[in-house]
Amino acid sequence: MMQMIFSSTLCLAVLAGFAWLSARAQEPGDLPRLDEALAGPLQKLAADSKRAWVYVPADAGLGTNRQVWTWPINLSCVGMASDGYQAVLVAPDKLLTCAHYGGEKDQTILFHDTNGVPWVAKVARVVNVSGDLCLSILSNRAPASIRLPAVFPPDAPEYLPHGDWTGLPAFWLHKNGIHGVPGGTIQYEPVFQYVQAHAASGQNAWMQLRHNGWGPFGNGSSATGGDSGSPAFMDFSNTPVVLFATTAPGDATGEFISDPAIFSAMATKGLTNQMNILDLRGFHRYAGDALLVNPPGD
Repeated sequence: MMQMIFSSTLCLAVLAGFAWLSARAQEPGDLPRLDEALAGPLQKLAADSKRAWVYVPADAGLGTNRQVWTWPINLSCVGMASDGYQAVLVAPDKLLTCAHYGGEKDQTILFHDTNGVPWVAKVARVVNVSGDLCLSILSNRAPASIRLPAVFPPDAPEYLPHGDWTGLPAFWLHKNGIHGVPGGTIQYEPVFQYVQAHAASGQNAWMQLRHNGWGPFGNGSSATGGDSGSPAFMDFSNTPVVLFATTAPGDATGEFISDPAIFSAMATKGLTNQMNILDLRGFHRYAGDALLVNPPGD
């Protein structure tokens, strides 16, 4: 299925101007559905009771750990900061972090690449994008041997029935673990809600995952103190797609990085450069299909 991923802010202009070209040759009913592509493979992985959900956050070894149920999804993009919070790369030189603990200012973050080799990132500065959502700029770039996650483009809801993320399966790296299990657990968690809601930092776009999900890895627990920054993902053909870094307790909640307003703020500041933005043009689009198939003047 469609696995094309492309980088830089310019890709969005190309997407807006030429999205219809890839759809003209097919009727909308013939195109694959994004919601099915995101749901089926992850549900299959989450049904394998022979796998494990326990991992050791301090070892940051999810680029080589074949025992966890999410494998072969490569999570070498997740590391452990020197202040005890988890962090996730969203570009070779950027982390997705939270303002309420300083965005990892002056911290180092330990990662292990796809060969198990350690790499230490150093935060040079922190940019507050929206509310509690920050991008931390690194003084050194991640090596190519660390697999970066993808990011949904801001128009992704147009490829979902009713433009709704609710119910789609995701997974969350719960650093604190559950039920007395030492270390962390990778929890299967469907999207519970995605809302524009007011918080102390203003009007923000919140995505919340429900910790009591489905299958052997769905009996998780809510975020607690110290889980801030722990990332949530969806799965796109074994590529992790980052959703948010945990901000608040109560299930797992954070500001959705691909919300149009947040994405626009990042793009305006040049922060989307070198992010792996998913190319969704091969999927059925629910908004404006007639226009896509029959562009003006055709």
